[in-house]
Amino acid sequence: MSARFGVHFLRKTDNRFENRDIDNELLSYMEKQPAGEFFSLPMENGSPDIEENSCRFFSEKTGEAIYIAIQENVGLFHFEHWKKHDMVRRITYSNDAGWYNISGTPEDWEENILFSEEKLKLTLECYDPESHRKIKEIWTAKEVREGIFFPR
Repeated sequence: MSARFGVHFLRKTDNRFENRDIDNELLSYMEKQPAGEFFSLPMENGSPDIEENSCRFFSEKTGEAIYIAIQENVGLFHFEHWKKHDMVRRITYSNDAGWYNISGTPEDWEENILFSEEKLKLTLECYDPESHRKIKEIWTAKEVREGIFFPR
């Protein structure tokens, strides 16, 4: 069986936040979290919702929210980052489509995680030498591009 889940990470910008429309148990948990530090909500099992998840909703309530989703059987990775009601970054990858649903400004972690030298070395080992020039060009640019399958 493959992994399928999504998880929200929230950061309160101060100790006061908008609490309407939040379940009492969840509200109690959120109120106990310190301002300025990320905390996670319970993981949501099942196919991730990359179109209508609650990331924006939670960012409006707490100040900042990140949603990360994985669906292993289709090679899906989804990342979404919101501050208040503004989307900062959204990127999605799947084995069938490559990178898509790209919007916002690239974040520091993308270069460090997606375009590491170690990952480049492993990627080049998996592909014929004829593909190496194109892969290296993508790594040099250090940004995900719509429809491109690298980095994986």
